[in-house]
Amino acid sequence: MALDFATAYIRKTGLGSEWDLVSNTTRFLYSTKVYIDALPTGGANMSLFALNNAGISEGIQASVKPGGDAIIYTWGANSGTISAGFSAGSWLNVIVVYDQVADKLQLYLDSTTAVYDPASYTDNSASTSNAFCLGAENYLGNMLNGKLADTVVCNLSAAVTADQIAALLDGVSPLLVFPLSDIVDYFPFINGDLNGVKGFTGWTESGTLSASDHPPIYMPAGDTPSYLAVAAAAGEVINPYNIVGNGGVVGYGSNIIGPGGTIG
Repeated sequence: MALDFATAYIRKTGLGSEWDLVSNTTRFLYSTKVYIDALPTGGANMSLFALNNAGISEGIQASVKPGGDAIIYTWGANSGTISAGFSAGSWLNVIVVYDQVADKLQLYLDSTTAVYDPASYTDNSASTSNAFCLGAENYLGNMLNGKLADTVVCNLSAAVTADQIAALLDGVSPLLVFPLSDIVDYFPFINGDLNGVKGFTGWTESGTLSASDHPPIYMPAGDTPSYLAVAAAAGEVINPYNIVGNGGVVGYGSNIIGPGGTIG
């Protein structure tokens, strides 16, 4: 079961160095599946996530605008509207990549990539001891009218690859895509509650989250998968872990059998 955020949000305060956007988190990635019940109207946006809180002027935030465009704020640097084409009534795959090393800010909406490059990424300050919100803005407004599933936030050790993006958009669990050390907080939301697989400590619920149907995803077999280091392919690191589950060892690049057939 996914989680319905129409009347609630989740928030984590007292952030550690993993969300220091200057000294540590130079390659930020957010990925989720979102079901929008209705697009925002009037002048209000609808928040997917917000890292940091109001008045600090630092961090990153992504919201859906009336009409279906997106707006991404990189506080301390710049912000801009991205023509995105969000729509209501179906599950959408959303990925936000904020790579300060490559001076790149990307939004993926299903198979569409939209790029907005602020003039500078250098003015961001450390975001420790502030807040991270899912389903609300940094000041706890403009809440998401919809549902979230399979939500992950990462501090990547290397630039994200096209294969990794394709895997996430195909519904492959981040556990099969990224090194476990790159995943800071991961919420499959499979059980219709505030459950997590990696990180997820310190998150609190405000309001009442309710369960909803979950879209198909490809997860490791077994309730408690273990992780084994494997050699990287020549010239590229896709996933330096194999996932050992009840059905054997699988990893991205292997065939993964799901309800819609075989992907890999």
